[in-house]
Amino acid sequence: MFATPYNNIFEVLMKNTTSIGIDVGHSSVKVSVLCSQFGGASLIDQMETVVRDWKQLSNPETAKAAESDTVVVNGRRFFVGRTAVLQSRAEDFSGQSKDWINSIEHDALLVGAWKMAQRLANGRSDYESPGVINLVMGLPTALFFSQKDALRARATKLITPLLAHYQRLNVYIQSQSLAPLFTIAIDEYGVPTGKLCEDDSWGSVEIGHYTTDFSFQDRGQEIDEASTSSEGVISIYQRVKEGLKQAGYLHDLETISKAVSTQKIKIYGNEVDVSAIVTPAVNEFATVIKERTNNLFKDSAQRMDGIVIAGGGASISGVGSAIQAQYPNATILDNPRFSVANGLSRFGLMMASM
Repeated sequence: MFATPYNNIFEVLMKNTTSIGIDVGHSSVKVSVLCSQFGGASLIDQMETVVRDWKQLSNPETAKAAESDTVVVNGRRFFVGRTAVLQSRAEDFSGQSKDWINSIEHDALLVGAWKMAQRLANGRSDYESPGVINLVMGLPTALFFSQKDALRARATKLITPLLAHYQRLNVYIQSQSLAPLFTIAIDEYGVPTGKLCEDDSWGSVEIGHYTTDFSFQDRGQEIDEASTSSEGVISIYQRVKEGLKQAGYLHDLETISKAVSTQKIKIYGNEVDVSAIVTPAVNEFATVIKERTNNLFKDSAQRMDGIVIAGGGASISGVGSAIQAQYPNATILDNPRFSVANGLSRFGLMMASM
């Protein structure tokens, strides 16, 4: 297969670890893959958080394209991601509830994310099948302790049958608010950077779709009263949806998403400015999150070494920047939408060396 000083091929495979960080968000599912054999930059991709029952598609080319978005859970087939959005003309994301980790929709998205991770890794010519796969997933801060064991057990049961016979799966569950800090504390080779030491104090604001998660790490301890969850970007979507509906505009999921990201929508082939609907919704949410950050971090923010702002909501104009303007030590992470998935995959690769 390939030259090796080891006596047993399984010994080689066990030395080779792939770390997969999966952020099953309430608007998009993000995947980050790191491999010990080549290290370096993460392989990343995402899909919409939409699940629909599978159906036979009449157009052969469309059906072929939909295969990558088709998953099977307990013998039942589903479309996920882009195909689910287009074929159902979805008006809402799937799983908008706190206990959705126990749903078959969440199972379908996890399997879809797993398939996506395999495609990313197999797309590299230097990739060799690993003996160990570390799967790392996140949970909102407020739900971490109550749901972590159930999510680990469910993910293990769901993914184990998809492994090769020589592979071993380790599943780790982390608080989502910690994941952005992992991108500072751990590099893409799984090696601690030394930038987040026991004497340091750091804050994290991860602005997601369903929740905004806060964390305060103070000199080696997580401060409980400042590590919690608040409302997410869903509040913007709900207000924009109602505004579009009242204006007589289309208010399906894709239209709302485009309105929030660009403040424009397309009507009969022409772009229409809907900033009068979007801007108040964004400003109201930004004010809520800024006030929540102030109440949680209080005067401790002044002695923090840094505050990282992450999550897909951080890139919405006027949201992440509102927090950054409040605190001189705050930074919006590069590619904030993937900050949780990237942090999780770095953590998984670090665990492979322990």
